[in-house]
Amino acid sequence: MTTATIEPRTQDKPLTEQQFLRSGLVSAVVLQVVLFLIFAGLATSRAAGHVLSATAVFGIVTVAAAGSTIVGWISNLYSASYAGLMGTVTLDPDAPVAGNDPFAFGTLWRTTLAWALGAAAWAAAGAGLIAVALNGRVARFPVIFVSLVAMAGVNVIAIGNAARRRGVAAATTAPSRVVSVRRRAWRELAVPLALSQGLLNGSVAWLLFHSYPTGDAAIPGVLTDSTALADALLVVVPLTVLFAGITRYWGAFEIATGRVSLDDPDTQTVARRSPIGVQFMVYACILGLVAFKIAGLLLPATPSLAAVMITRGVLAAVLVFVSVGVGFVRGACNGLPE
Repeated sequence: MTTATIEPRTQDKPLTEQQFLRSGLVSAVVLQVVLFLIFAGLATSRAAGHVLSATAVFGIVTVAAAGSTIVGWISNLYSASYAGLMGTVTLDPDAPVAGNDPFAFGTLWRTTLAWALGAAAWAAAGAGLIAVALNGRVARFPVIFVSLVAMAGVNVIAIGNAARRRGVAAATTAPSRVVSVRRRAWRELAVPLALSQGLLNGSVAWLLFHSYPTGDAAIPGVLTDSTALADALLVVVPLTVLFAGITRYWGAFEIATGRVSLDDPDTQTVARRSPIGVQFMVYACILGLVAFKIAGLLLPATPSLAAVMITRGVLAAVLVFVSVGVGFVRGACNGLPE
């Protein structure tokens, strides 16, 4: 199997590890605040009466912590190692040397799930106290936003910082094995991420719509197919852009460090001046919107809550699967920037 050998570029004044971690921390705080503003606004806009029950607040905070950690740990691990490989950050001389290859399939997912479960447990404990304080009352946007930031955002930021530290140390760690680009992209990354996002989005659907009455169109405020799928654009575009964008760097890093090899070098090698572009994101978004429209046609006019959960979970899983797989392969074929 042939692997790409690309010399990483270096900067005149690369950041020290501590400078890199501090800059990453500031970015992470801003990102989490913005994401949870959007998430809290979306949750209240889709919920019945624009309010959430104490149970829903508990569930949303817990799910947000788990979901953010799954994506955050992996993406921060890769981004820090990518920065180290590109010469934008240098490992401090006194820093501990990385042990096992953190990108090995088993190690990567065991570590990710352990952090996700820990973050979910911590967030659930805090959210449980908030649910008790609500004492049966409903929560509006300010309460939901503060709960997300305080109970989910803080530990997600801390875990992301730990991932960046681990990633910097792992930039020069020798790969434990070499697999093909397609195997790594579709089986080892796309499938687990698609399953996790499908489960998380299905759970969020229950949290958003469990207060709606179902089954009888004559009931005021009944859950309808259009209500359940009205936010198609807000689901399709973020999932596609996020996962297709970050996995481009994962693929570039792994091909440069010899962790993956091209399946067919004759067809997968691209000219440096004409790399594979981002047009597929547009096509993926269009296909995602079409899939939502088809799902709306297949759902009954007044669907059950279970049908809505399954539909939204499957749609999210398919979007993530395609975005991760194509994004990783694109990054591997393009390689590191010159």
